[in-house]
Amino acid sequence: MNPSLLDITATAKALPSTDGVRFHMSLNVSNLDQSVEFYRRVFGIEPAKRRVDYAKFEVPFPPLVLSLEPHAPGRGGSLNHVGLRLPDAAALERLRREMTERGLRTDLTENVECCYARQDKFWLHSPDGVLWEFYLLTEDLEHHGQGQSAEAIGLTEGRSETMQPPRRVAAHRIDQGTNVIFDVADGSLDEIDLQGTFNLPVDLDAVVREARRALAPGGIVRAHVLTADRVVPDSDVALPGPAAVVRRVPVDRDLVEGMMRAGLVDIRFDQLAEHPCFAIGDAACRQTRLSARAPEGNTGRRGVRNAESPGGADQRDASGEATVTLMPLGPFAEWLDDRGIRFVRGERIEVAAVDAERLTREFPGSFVRLERPNAPVCGTTPAPARPR
Repeated sequence: MNPSLLDITATAKALPSTDGVRFHMSLNVSNLDQSVEFYRRVFGIEPAKRRVDYAKFEVPFPPLVLSLEPHAPGRGGSLNHVGLRLPDAAALERLRREMTERGLRTDLTENVECCYARQDKFWLHSPDGVLWEFYLLTEDLEHHGQGQSAEAIGLTEGRSETMQPPRRVAAHRIDQGTNVIFDVADGSLDEIDLQGTFNLPVDLDAVVREARRALAPGGIVRAHVLTADRVVPDSDVALPGPAAVVRRVPVDRDLVEGMMRAGLVDIRFDQLAEHPCFAIGDAACRQTRLSARAPEGNTGRRGVRNAESPGGADQRDASGEATVTLMPLGPFAEWLDDRGIRFVRGERIEVAAVDAERLTREFPGSFVRLERPNAPVCGTTPAPARPR
């Protein structure tokens, strides 16, 4: 299909990047001031960004983004990470999907705050532990952010988990018609990509049920679709240009409810454009991306620990599944996930280890994993003896 249909507003909030792809290199340096002076002389330019704990050079030729961070060199030497900054969201997503199909783990994280900027990005580790990132710059910030700390991206694990068996991926596009059937065994796909599928006159519930059937536990379905804020009769849908292939514009909430009825979990809007790109009568139509997962493991509630409970990792629930203790940090007072688990700010809760990993990865800064120490730390003293 014509890619312009579903990418009309993909870069609405992105900063312009007139020179396309730029090579990005980040170096650990032992003395930031000395390094800034050295690279100022090397490139003959002033740093584009200078903070007490960060500096960045935007080199016009060769097209390079060089950032400097004051850290002692690790096992990768002075290299902190290597990256490519992509010109727009479409290019970033296209690159991610190509790498995914070749068997690389490429979980996209949006609105990451790091390096005094807000970015959409995914990370890869080489077998030797070199961190590569591919990202879209969306906004400059006045604070550093924590999205690229070694802990946040798993760099402290001392091993590479980038290489995975080739992912089993299927897709349906708007130009493939209304017969949405995946010719695979039940539970055999890792990812399903629905590009414009719901802009056809299809049975929403039937399509979502078929995706749910084909997905393996933990598999993800992604939908890219033009949605409306109210019901639009199919007879009123007559869009101009490349969008003329759109024959139906569903209500955004209807897609969420269809995924819920099919038993999918972790449903989220990955994109809901701030500005509508079409108006049909009184309905505002927006570019929308949703994702959801097939449930995996024991998805029941684990129970809340009180403040005096020790908490920690390596727990087991009644079924023998590993669990860990999380503390929701806010800013929301409480929220409820698709499994019926209620998270209350400041209240410990025991969840499946796989859920804890997902929550801390997808919502950095919103949860802390409470580890149980194996030895006394921070001046731990024995509890006083109880009177008999």
